[in-house]
Amino acid sequence: MTHLGHMPSNESLKLNQVATNYIVQLLKDGFDAEQIVTKIRSQIACGSPRTRLLYTTTKDIRNIAKKHGIVPGRLHSNDIISVEARVDRKLPEDGIRYYEPRKPKTGDGFVMVERFHKRLKYEYRGRVANSRIDSIVNCLITAPEVIAHDFEIRMCRRLLYGRHRLTEQHKAHEAGIKALKEASIEVTDEGWKVRCKGTFFIKQKLCDCDPGLNNHCTRCDACPYAFYCTCFADSRAGVCCLHIHAAITSNPEGRHFVLPFKDDDNIRDACEDNNNNVIDVLSGDDSIYSDKENRQESETDRMDRNKENLQRIETCWSRIKAYSFEIAKRSEGADMLDHIAYGMQKICLDIAAREERCAPLIRRSELRALIICCPIEVRYFREEVRNYDDFAGSSSSS
Repeated sequence: MTHLGHMPSNESLKLNQVATNYIVQLLKDGFDAEQIVTKIRSQIACGSPRTRLLYTTTKDIRNIAKKHGIVPGRLHSNDIISVEARVDRKLPEDGIRYYEPRKPKTGDGFVMVERFHKRLKYEYRGRVANSRIDSIVNCLITAPEVIAHDFEIRMCRRLLYGRHRLTEQHKAHEAGIKALKEASIEVTDEGWKVRCKGTFFIKQKLCDCDPGLNNHCTRCDACPYAFYCTCFADSRAGVCCLHIHAAITSNPEGRHFVLPFKDDDNIRDACEDNNNNVIDVLSGDDSIYSDKENRQESETDRMDRNKENLQRIETCWSRIKAYSFEIAKRSEGADMLDHIAYGMQKICLDIAAREERCAPLIRRSELRALIICCPIEVRYFREEVRNYDDFAGSSSSS
């Protein structure tokens, strides 16, 4: 007899094995206690017969997780002992090189340093309450791989919020639009004169960077390395101040150069040289040859191809980094990582050699603009990226 003095009801029963196995499977799939409770209550309709599963609480789920040992990184009820047990396992994938237990009398001997406290606490831990030390250690061990894959996805999808500086560019643009209500902007010979809680001057030089890498504003195409403002807020690396965004948006006629180049006059003004003469900078050859004989595609097409190649290089690097985390977990992956490191080092040495050969050309300031409209040879980089792309794909399949 299980009941005495009252009628049996579902809320008074214990969870049966079927319900327990269902909760265990959800825990293994990565659902936390709050998500499981919400899922259970949403699936059981109000008009359906109410089973014991409907009356499950988050505490019940945590007890089930503890009983079946599903809590990640928890090897003991005491979190300090749990960390020591993990250290004693000496698993290569944990990456623990040195551990010194705390000294109970003084409290010294244990120091944990992490640089992204807010992100760790709210995004990865998903909670405000204090956490067990073994849970935090487990999160820090697994976070690099998660971050690498997350970065790879953002780069492949080209998401606007994938880069911090690009996000800051958009914030500055919105602030600049709001400041237009009170600002007075005047176009000058050198750029703009902005009166907004002070007087500031904006100048522009030729932009020879890649907007996909240097975070051009997607709304007004403001480049942080081409526009300069006399305000203190413009000192942030890779981000334009609100005055620049406001000036470009309200008075675009103040721009001296517009990228991508759309006409020969704009190119000629930017280069201040004969546009029919082109220098092959990356080849290390200082000779000048005729543009009509050697150029087979337009300058805009070449610039677009350069942007695509740089994007492929950055995407390929994110893939290599993500796959390297997977390979590093296995001892037999050492030779493969040696191959990756050797190949990347070879590319860096070749780039350094090319830059050294091109050093005399860079001393001439007018050639910085000319480099943009020259047929830059990037076949070498395209082949290297293609080789690493194939190598990363074969590593993933293996």
